[in-house]
Amino acid sequence: MRRALPYLLFALFIYLLPVIMDGSYWIHVLVIIGTYVIAAAGIDLLVGFAGQLSLCQASFFTLGAYSTAIFTARFQFHPLAAMAAGAVFTALVAYLVGSPVLRLKGYYLAIATLGVGLIIQSLLVSLADYTGGPDGFRDIVPLRIAGMVFKSDTQYYYPIWTVAMLVLLGTRNIVRSRVGRAMLAIRGDDVAAGSMGIDVARYKIQAFVISAIYASVAGSLYAHSNGFISPQLADLSNSVEMIIIVVLGGIRTVFGVLLGAAIMKSIPELLENFLDYQMAITGVILILLLLYMPKGLIGTVRNLLERSGGGRPATERRPGALRCLLSRFGARREP
Repeated sequence: MRRALPYLLFALFIYLLPVIMDGSYWIHVLVIIGTYVIAAAGIDLLVGFAGQLSLCQASFFTLGAYSTAIFTARFQFHPLAAMAAGAVFTALVAYLVGSPVLRLKGYYLAIATLGVGLIIQSLLVSLADYTGGPDGFRDIVPLRIAGMVFKSDTQYYYPIWTVAMLVLLGTRNIVRSRVGRAMLAIRGDDVAAGSMGIDVARYKIQAFVISAIYASVAGSLYAHSNGFISPQLADLSNSVEMIIIVVLGGIRTVFGVLLGAAIMKSIPELLENFLDYQMAITGVILILLLLYMPKGLIGTVRNLLERSGGGRPATERRPGALRCLLSRFGARREP
């Protein structure tokens, strides 16, 4: 029970926020943050733990969004069935793409995944009869669960954040399992991992497909809650933003994506009075954070707590409450 207490308190805090902020515009912002937490969790798994740099996460996000929109509008699927079908379709695309592409390494892999993203975005524009072309897809069927039709941001808040917390907990379980240890070994040295009997290709594809499924689910939820999508969702800038979310919060900390998404999606709202300089100010803030907090927010706090232990050996230090909480939420040392 004590191990589960931090998660229960966090869940209680999340579920009480709409009550505290009733009617606030920030509920809409929190809905977007929750959506990007789901997608960025996949990047943390793929880039942080498996060490495979991908620049097409936004493309899988967009595939999920368009899949659920098309399945509900054209084929009258139930929204939940459309989301599931979209996740399966995106996973299949990721598997077919990942099998040859993941043989590459480093910037070659990044360029290849960038090419995949460009192809998907081009197809979404070209197949205008199904996707709406460059004008996008409008009037997407709202989410419906047990006869309840979701219309407001507050109504979408709860299912999106429920999925976000389940995804984070699921990712935490994956990285602490045999699969997660294999991914970390591949990240360190895939040749050495292969010599130890680890099926490198298999685990790379697993990470790629799981990451794509996360993005697809997030895209589907975004499509239903926003009511409008366009091919611009698959832009490179969106994929880069997801990577920045992971780095800011703390790569390989799992729950760091919460902080990263909150920062990335809140800064534009906080700087709305400086609209002309918004991008410049955001860029400066990001550069400063990356320069002085290279391990992300959670990693920086962890390092500060370790230094606060003074000169005593680590075995003689009593872990503080905050250090224990960080360890519960996935903050870990660099391998």
